[in-house]
This record gives sequence, C-alpha cells and structure tokens, in this order.
Amino acid sequence: MKSFIRSPTWIAPSQGFVDPKNEGPKNFEYTAEEKQKFREDPDMFLAYRKKIEADMNRTFDTFLKDSEKQQSARVEFAKLMKNRLNNDERLAEALTPKWAVGCRRLTPGQNFLETLVKENVEVVTEDIDHVEAEGIVTKDGTLHRVDAIISATGFDTSYRPRFRLVGRHGVELADQWADTNAVEAYLALAIPGYPNYFTTEDKVRSQPPPFFPFFDNPLTNHPKKHRSFSPSATATKHLNAHHQRFLQRMVFSDPCRSWYKGGRAEGKVIGIWPGSSLHYYETLSEPRYEDWDYEYEYENGGNIWGYLGNGWTEIETRDRERREGGEEEGEDLAWYLKKPEKVLSAPES
Repeated sequence: MKSFIRSPTWIAPSQGFVDPKNEGPKNFEYTAEEKQKFREDPDMFLAYRKKIEADMNRTFDTFLKDSEKQQSARVEFAKLMKNRLNNDERLAEALTPKWAVGCRRLTPGQNFLETLVKENVEVVTEDIDHVEAEGIVTKDGTLHRVDAIISATGFDTSYRPRFRLVGRHGVELADQWADTNAVEAYLALAIPGYPNYFTTEDKVRSQPPPFFPFFDNPLTNHPKKHRSFSPSATATKHLNAHHQRFLQRMVFSDPCRSWYKGGRAEGKVIGIWPGSSLHYYETLSEPRYEDWDYEYEYENGGNIWGYLGNGWTEIETRDRERREGGEEEGEDLAWYLKKPEKVLSAPES
C-alpha cells in the first residue's frame, strides 16, 4: 500500500484538545452502566457535560499565535506524533508541519500514524503529476503502479448555497461567493442584500448559542408589521474588517492550505469567529438593532405611524373589558405614580 501525502498536518493526541475519557486518539463507547448512571442522576450528568464543555472553552488562547499554550502544543504534538511514528526521523520530518497547531483543522487520526510505519506501507510525499492506466505518476517522473486508487482529497467546504438564491441586486449568492475572498456575512446569521435569509453558520464557525430570541421579541411581537429585514452593508463591512484584523493574531492566518481560507495557503480567513465561543455567545445576546435594514407593511393609508392604531393602549383596553365585565377595580391606569423612594417604571407586561 502506498499513501500519497500532499502536505503535513497536525494529528491531535486525542479526539480534540479535550478527551472525556483521556484515552488518547481512539473512539470509545460509554458502557451500559455509565449510560444508566447518566439517566438516573441528571445532576451528575449535567456536571459531567459542563466539565467537558468548560475545558473546551478554556482552549481559546491555544489558537493565538504567540501564546504559551500554542508553543506548548507544538512541542507536545510533535513529540507525540514522532512517538506514534515509531521515532522514524524521515517520516517525522516529512509529516510534522512548520505552521501553527490549529492552522488547519485538527484530526485525531486514529491509527493513522501507526499504520504509516507498517512494513507493507510506503509513504510518498512527492506531488502527483497525473494518473495513467498503470498507476500514479509523481512530479519526479516516478510511476507508482497500483491496482486501485482511493481518493481522500476532502470535500466542498465553501459556503455557497446548493440552491438558487438571488438577492435584491439580482446576483446569485453562489456567484457572489465563488471567490472565498469575497465572502462576507453578519455574525453568521444573515447576508446584506438577501432579506429574510438566515443561517446558523455561514461566515464564522463557532458554537452558536440559541439566538432566536434576537428575532422573536423585537420582530414578531412588534406592532409594526415587518415585510423584510437584512443586515446593512456598512455594518457588515466594518464587522468583517474587524474580523480580519483580529484573525492575524490567530493561527488560522498562518500559511497553510485550509478550508478556513478556501483551500489557499494565503487569503481571507472565512471560517472562524475572532474570539472565544463565549465571546460569540455574549455578542449575540446583545443585539445591535441599528445594524439592520427593515421594510414594513404600512396600513391605514400607508402612513409609517399607522401602527399607533385607535389611540388606546392595551392596558386601557383591558381595563375597559374588565369593568364592562363587572369588575370594579380594573387595571392600574396610574401605574406611573410611585412612592418617592421608588424609581418611575412601567409594570412588567
């Protein structure tokens, strides 16, 4: 067997930076007893989940180029990879990257390195020139005769939609984002010029929190009827400019070919949030409504103030209904009067 390896990559020492069972780079299964404990003790199960998640959230500074964690990761990863390669100096030199850990997406690579040092396996690092009837020809002119070829070149990781999506300007999003350097979106939620089109992960990759409250309260419960809304081009441009400035500090901008840069070694990083997962969570928890362009359906002759309706408030309407129903007290129509020591505030709805 011959393994053609186009470029080196970091092989993670576990399923990620955090391995729940701390047993190295291999898959595992929870035992029936462990699963039963999870079912019977939800508090213990939650604490277990929280520990894993918290440990993952503590890895952010590993992806900063000059951090101590990054430097330690490079040393540790290189040592572990060499050990798994049976201390083969040639293979260790060929397969250990010169760029930062995390520049390209990490892989646990279960049994991958161990397989490369088996007697029946040959590693070829020369670039492939072409394929012909008898096998694979590399750039140095060598013909590698083979019976079968298994291609493991990856898959399409672009953010171009697989369906036809035309924006206000008449351009299909798939065409607009044909070049990954042109990809821009707003907080992984929406795209300027494509109203009412929302995603959970288009421009940045992180661990998206529930952001639907962002849409729910201000829009669906608003007295004005929204026809459409989309992020403004100006807000999105400034946001993405900040992204690119910050990401120069992170390992993802190192010169490695990765899907974060559309398969390029150099270019715009389009797959990463410029901060931690919790940083992203808090960013979404405080919506910037001023960043959005809205269109409304106007009633009452098309007047933009038509939503003011008949001049009555909801509390007054409820008061009238209660009193007409025989209640004496009704609603508190003087809610704005308070004791001097209390701050003027409206009652909770």
